[in-house]
Amino acid sequence: MPSSMRPGPGLLPFVAAQPLVDHHCHAVLGGGGAAGLTAEQALVDAGLFSPAQARELTGQPDTGSCQDMTDLVVERARAARAAEPREWP
Repeated sequence: MPSSMRPGPGLLPFVAAQPLVDHHCHAVLGGGGAAGLTAEQALVDAGLFSPAQARELTGQPDTGSCQDMTDLVVERARAARAAEPREWP
């Protein structure tokens, strides 16, 4: 999981106790975004987190994985480019 999606230290016991919460959070966040909710509102409305927990999770972005994500995107783009034909029909 990218570090930008990892829960803060205070939430680790809560998340560890719910193995499906990661998958469910993605679905809740996607649906909440489509409904115009903030991530914090969506998580609380779904009953996954208390308001305090959701604030801790969403209050400050963790940019620690940005470099890794960029490297992965560039690597995939290079692989896709290498798989393309040299000349297009």
